[in-house]
Amino acid sequence: MEPSISADSHQTTSDFRSSFVGDLKKSVLYDNTNVLHKLLGLGSLTSSGDSSLNETVIDYIARAVRKDCAQDLQTIDIVANQKADDEQRLLMPLKKICDKIEQTLAALVPNRAYFRHVIHTADRQLSLEDPVFPNSDDNKPDFVVADVPDPRFPIPGVHTTMSSLQTSPYPQRSVRWRQCFSFVEVKAKAKYSPTNAGGSGAATDAVKTLVQGADYARFALISHPFNLFVYGVFVCGNQFCLAFFDRCGIVLSPDYSVTQGEGLRLFVRVVTRLLWTMSPTDLGQDPTIYLEPGHTYHAEAYPSYRVTMGTDREDTRSWITQGPPLWVSHTLLGRGTVVWRVLGPSEQARLPCILKTAWRSSNRDSELDIYDKIKYILTAKGVAYPRSVAQADNGGDVLFDTGRRVSVKALRGFDDMFPPVVHGISDRILHRVAVRKLGKPLWEYSSVEQLIRALIGVIEAHKILTELGILHRDISAGNILIEVVSDENGVLSDFGIDQTCGFLTDFELASVPQQEFRETTVAVEARPESGRSQGQHVYFESIREQTPTKTQPGDGLTGTAIFMAYKVLLALSADLPIVRTKEHDLESFLWVIVYVVYKHALNDTEVLAQVPIAGFPKKLRDEFHNLFSATSIHKLVHKRNEVQFTSDPYANDVETSDVRDGVANLLAYADQVDQMDDDLDGELHATLGVFWHYLFAFRPRKVHRAKNATDRKFWAKAFGESSVTDQVPVQATHDRILTMLNKALAGIVPRRMKREKAEQKARKVAEKMRKASGAGQKMQVD
Repeated sequence: MEPSISADSHQTTSDFRSSFVGDLKKSVLYDNTNVLHKLLGLGSLTSSGDSSLNETVIDYIARAVRKDCAQDLQTIDIVANQKADDEQRLLMPLKKICDKIEQTLAALVPNRAYFRHVIHTADRQLSLEDPVFPNSDDNKPDFVVADVPDPRFPIPGVHTTMSSLQTSPYPQRSVRWRQCFSFVEVKAKAKYSPTNAGGSGAATDAVKTLVQGADYARFALISHPFNLFVYGVFVCGNQFCLAFFDRCGIVLSPDYSVTQGEGLRLFVRVVTRLLWTMSPTDLGQDPTIYLEPGHTYHAEAYPSYRVTMGTDREDTRSWITQGPPLWVSHTLLGRGTVVWRVLGPSEQARLPCILKTAWRSSNRDSELDIYDKIKYILTAKGVAYPRSVAQADNGGDVLFDTGRRVSVKALRGFDDMFPPVVHGISDRILHRVAVRKLGKPLWEYSSVEQLIRALIGVIEAHKILTELGILHRDISAGNILIEVVSDENGVLSDFGIDQTCGFLTDFELASVPQQEFRETTVAVEARPESGRSQGQHVYFESIREQTPTKTQPGDGLTGTAIFMAYKVLLALSADLPIVRTKEHDLESFLWVIVYVVYKHALNDTEVLAQVPIAGFPKKLRDEFHNLFSATSIHKLVHKRNEVQFTSDPYANDVETSDVRDGVANLLAYADQVDQMDDDLDGELHATLGVFWHYLFAFRPRKVHRAKNATDRKFWAKAFGESSVTDQVPVQATHDRILTMLNKALAGIVPRRMKREKAEQKARKVAEKMRKASGAGQKMQVD
């Protein structure tokens, strides 16, 4: 099946290859037999071997496949060798072979710890359950290896008359990605194998296959936020290879035959391991987390996990996740950040908080250390710690039971599987940070006023930090939360509207000024009482001298791609260095604000139903995805260019163009909100319109000018100016963004207070009438 990156007609083969070269090629290891050994549990410290499946059993299953699936094996060879591509003819033979392997296992082996089934996805929907883009991608592999109920207990606690350990054919038309621990992708010919994607003369179709597999691995990690790696199987013609995906890259095995000799036997072993004997940890699950009792991957309700720091006996901290994550990273390579609501950190005090898990660079300070440095700098400068900046409560690097850190190298296990050095990073370490504050996603704002107040606090805090030389460098929707409070039963609620506070989290990639010292020899005037002059006027001693402030760099080009500044995206797509500035953070803030209102709008069914535009919900959703849903940096740059350039009168000299055309449906939604909310009088539309103009200003172009009366009127209303010259004020700064937000707030608050006063008066009148009515009824009774 074709990946989403090729579904767009604007995506060319060169885009494919440049995206692959930039994002993956440096991180792929080819022709590595140890990836197969790792899956089979041979010699790796992090995998369990086949204790119940000896060579005799494997030989028996292979013979059964050769005998009962002879026609299917022959069909695979025919399709692989014929001239025309016919991928579809391979699917049913492969499905029959996998089912035969499971059927034979069920007849031979008396017990089974894990129940998984190879599911053909052709007529099924794969549900992503993604907090960033729910069910946003229709791409799916040909088969998934999915967690399914025990056939003897299809309903928990209810035993059936079935005694077979073979899973039943999957009956449902929808499969959740969180059920899927691995995938199988099928191609018609061996030349399409990802093993041919290496080298300067790599086959384009092989590169596509590898990028496609990386996309599926990404989906699996989004849906299994505690998985540390993913296995994938590629069947190309009559050959197969195994792929291992983690946050540092991909490891590929050589190609093996699916239909002949030892290759078929290896294929049987791989399928047997995936279906029958591999534990969730063998399949990539974090060994320091555990499903809560009664929870499963295949149930409708999202499972809860117990999260620990490892098995260090002195470290008893643990957290219980509450519902799905608030945020999940969408990239395969990198930090893989996940943010959860949790209860923790001790059995005695299960208090609600926020827990973040991410893969930190091994050659960079941990996030806990960075929080300490921020606190130190603020204290040294006499600046109070901003309420809108998160404070780390505890956390640290996660440990195996041996006391060794959980890292990519440790999980890969074999020396020749160690990741290559890319952008100065040779390993990543699993790190957790618990934040004292409790928050909800920014897009879950309960009113426009709450959103504006939250943003004001965060922008003000960011301004304070940048004035002290601290740059966040990863402003994203997942890193800004609205503070909430929890009662004794764990029920969350908002603070009073006047106490609303947004707060900024995830400072792992922040650049922080560091004071360094050096030993310097200086001449010091001798004092007679020191007894050191001995007739001399000076003596020499070493002192610690503070050097000019330096800033600790982060992981090169950092950040969440869909919120990155335009110039940073350009540098990343061209693999060029760029110095990050506060302006890049500010542009990211503006993209976050636009994203957040879209995200809120798509769930605001009451308002959507009132917008007088035919098919409006779909139009709004398409506009949202057109701006924020992309499978590569190149595609994201292309989409931004397409949306912004065509609607930019300053760039294309089309007099009828309107900058706001790119977000026309979002502004239509804002108009409807402004009309339906008594507290608003155009504030949401005006604020979004100005911020969208600011986003245009970050693009390199000629000076912006108000080209017509409509544009001048817009800016006059937005900035409260009696007249606007041809020079439009477009440069976004902290102060300009805050001015716009405070201007909106100044209009909203008096109306809200007036409304609340009227409602309070109405309640008093109603209560008075109720009491009078009750007294009258009592007199009648008497």
